[in-house]
Amino acid sequence: MASFIWMEMNLKHFDNKLVTPKSTLSVIISELSIRINHALNGKEDNTVNKQIGLAWKTVDRLVVKTVLRCKWKLPLAREFLLSIDGTADGCYGGMFRDVEGTFVLGFAGKEAAVSMLQHLLRALERGLTHGISNRFVDFSVSTISDMFIDIVLMRKVPPWNCIAINNDIQEKIKMVQNFKIEFVYKEANATIGLLA
Repeated sequence: MASFIWMEMNLKHFDNKLVTPKSTLSVIISELSIRINHALNGKEDNTVNKQIGLAWKTVDRLVVKTVLRCKWKLPLAREFLLSIDGTADGCYGGMFRDVEGTFVLGFAGKEAAVSMLQHLLRALERGLTHGISNRFVDFSVSTISDMFIDIVLMRKVPPWNCIAINNDIQEKIKMVQNFKIEFVYKEANATIGLLA
């Protein structure tokens, strides 16, 4: 492309019929269009990008960004919401809230770093332990990991190093009246992320 631009700027053209000023300009525009198309691919559909896209006939590559509202749901009557999180470096934590969203109980801990999954399981195990000792009988658990939920609900087999802790969790779940677990977006679980 640089050579075509140089030829056009310096009005250098070959005597053959294939490379003419018009064909040189056409190649430059085509190459720029491809590069702009690539640069705009997946970019936000805003006024500036749209003007560039319209000028180079590449508007179809722009995407419309959608706003996703993230918030946690209040637990039902008599339930306690247990929000948990774990980190890859061995930290975990959780927080209980009542039906009005008021903080009831929190906990955090650190253990040898193994995996985020194991530390999420540890957070749930400790949360269930604290909840049972405080006579909470209805649990609604929120977490940011679908895989974690599948393991707790026995839809997937846990990794070998998480089997023992998952077995403890299953025994503790039998000790409460109602237990449910659901996914929440990380942004809605940010307080627990800071705690962990």
